[in-house]
Amino acid sequence: MITRTAPDKQFERIADDNDPGLHVKLTFDVNEDVTAPFLSVSASRPKVAILREQGVNGHVEIAAAFDRSGFTSIDVHMTDIIHGR
Repeated sequence: MITRTAPDKQFERIADDNDPGLHVKLTFDVNEDVTAPFLSVSASRPKVAILREQGVNGHVEIAAAFDRSGFTSIDVHMTDIIHGR
């Protein structure tokens, strides 16, 4: 008796031309600016503080994401808070 292993089953599934695999059906328009109704309420961009500590990476990417979403991001290091700046 030959037992099929998990990789064997995966290769069989990949080779099956009738298997449609995973597909995404979006229920929204990816080009629609969903932030527009919220940002048009105020004349200025909402501010968001990005708190960071020594050794934290990714704060630049987070700031860019918030900027792209319509916010004004402010970099705040924990030493700024400790020293009351």
